Amino acid sequence: MLDSGLPQTEIAAQLNVSVSTLKKQTGSIYRKLGVGSRREALHIAHVHGLIDGIQAAQATQSGQRR
Repeated sequence: MLDSGLPQTEIAAQLNVSVSTLKKQTGSIYRKLGVGSRREALHIAHVHGLIDGIQAAQATQSGQRR
């Protein structure tokens, strides 16, 4: 869902978890990937073929507008 470009509040609501839980879980993912942001995590996902470039670009662009 990180590639959706949605804010954390909306992602948490869709997953039925608190924003705090989402932040803890994404922070854990970022640490394991060795990155510090959603944008960097999406880049890693793209490099490893987990998402295509269009998804990564759209998510990054929508994240910049906030």
